[in-house]
Amino acid sequence: MREKRMYVIGAAFILMSGILYTLELISNYVPENIKWAGLYAGDFFGEVPSPYLHGFVNNIYVPAFLLTGIAIIANASLRKP
Repeated sequence: MREKRMYVIGAAFILMSGILYTLELISNYVPENIKWAGLYAGDFFGEVPSPYLHGFVNNIYVPAFLLTGIAIIANASLRKP
């Protein structure tokens, strides 16, 4: 029974890592779309700076949650009953 709980906790950590990464990407794409909206409004004249898109390891929580989830699942699967 305890191993099943460990699998669920590990999967929750991996899922949370994916959700955080997705939210971070969405928050970076919104300024990109605002940039394009400004270009369309100004008939493509002028320079609009493009936002910086973050990588996977820029947010410390995403890889930490992913590695924690993998470690918990590995620990639960290697434990003897």
